[in-house]
Amino acid sequence: MKRLCITLALLSSLFVFAAAGCDMPPGAGRADPILRENYPRIVALEDLDHILAFSPADVRGGDGSVPLSVSVPARVKSNDDYEVQYRFEFFDKGGRPIRPNMEWRYLKMPARAQVFMEGAAVDTNAADWRLLVRPSKMSDKD
Repeated sequence: MKRLCITLALLSSLFVFAAAGCDMPPGAGRADPILRENYPRIVALEDLDHILAFSPADVRGGDGSVPLSVSVPARVKSNDDYEVQYRFEFFDKGGRPIRPNMEWRYLKMPARAQVFMEGAAVDTNAADWRLLVRPSKMSDKD
């Protein structure tokens, strides 16, 4: 009888711990190994970094009196034309995104010819920027 009571007590405590585990909060997120100030300004998604080449950006404004505008020269490194979509994200002095985000823009890039990806912030609070480039997805409504 004593053995049965101990077994039941162990089983019931095991059940309580198992049931409590179902409501446990998720684990903490991992820290990003890339510091925000070291994150690249030009992000070529889906292996486009092997297909496209970018030159230094021409950045104007962003001093609080004139909205920030950016022009990034780019070209396809191969002998094939390539279709991409791009958009700029703008950030305030604290590194927080300024909304609304720019819509994705379509760009047909001729082989080895330089084209310009351009964007401008919607207000004078923008102090920093990031360019995102992805293969064209004309059917997307992002």
